[in-house]
Amino acid sequence: MRTTLLILAMGIAGAAEQPKTPPALKTAERMALTDLYAKRAEIDKQIDQILTEACADRGISKDRCRLQPDGTFIALPEPPKEAKK
Repeated sequence: MRTTLLILAMGIAGAAEQPKTPPALKTAERMALTDLYAKRAEIDKQIDQILTEACADRGISKDRCRLQPDGTFIALPEPPKEAKK
């Protein structure tokens, strides 16, 4: 009986314990991530610019132009126009 009460008391105490927050990033880690995110944004900008020019060269609007895994471009169909009520 005492064992059962002891187990229940430990379970309640464990459930009431607050979860620990993970430690914050170290300064060097935070600086490295900030630098990488800035580089990633610049690379994304360059990729977008290249794809925009490639789509324009093929006469496809940027909104409808998609690059396939094999390196070819396809034009997506225009979205259906909504009927006016």
